[in-house]
Amino acid sequence: MATLAVAGGTPVRTKPFPKWPIFDEREVQALREVVESGRVVGRTPGSKVEQFEQAFARYQHAKHCIACTNGTTALYLALRAVGVKPGEEVIVPPYTFIASATSVLDVGAVPVFADIDPTTMTIDPKAAEAAITPRTTAIMAVHIAGRPADMDALKALAQNMAWRSLKMRHKRTAPVGGVGGSAPSAMPVASVSKPAKTSTQVKAGQC
Repeated sequence: MATLAVAGGTPVRTKPFPKWPIFDEREVQALREVVESGRVVGRTPGSKVEQFEQAFARYQHAKHCIACTNGTTALYLALRAVGVKPGEEVIVPPYTFIASATSVLDVGAVPVFADIDPTTMTIDPKAAEAAITPRTTAIMAVHIAGRPADMDALKALAQNMAWRSLKMRHKRTAPVGGVGGSAPSAMPVASVSKPAKTSTQVKAGQC
């Protein structure tokens, strides 16, 4: 076994991590346009927010995109939109940002953890199935670091149970497994723009 860098071995990295956020003159110009327009708050016709919603929806092959203040708010709205009610249960993975669970609490429901697949680090469909109770009404699948959850298995599970599936797309933006509405009452949610994420605008969320 090679000697660890801390013990005098050769480091895996020989230069610092890239500076964040990553931007160039295009982002600077877009920000300048917003500041100079005076429309820096709210979602108004023709605003940069509306333009982003339309572009993001097209990219995701979705009918709509609603920009939110952050991913936590987007999750809350998505849970409300698919009809999760107080006292119901939503299955969530334990390896995720805390908002995956707290957004469930925010709508008065109960988060129920289902373990992850150690290979993908995303929710294990078998563990999700084992966590189902008569009060279960949704599954929240979190894609991590470019590794998508097994959406085919989760969609099949949701279809068999005739209830809702909620998909939070975290730390990635590429389409996967029917995201965009092919599952019954599917609601894709994205949380973007932190150092470990893949988009380069101010912290925000969409649903």
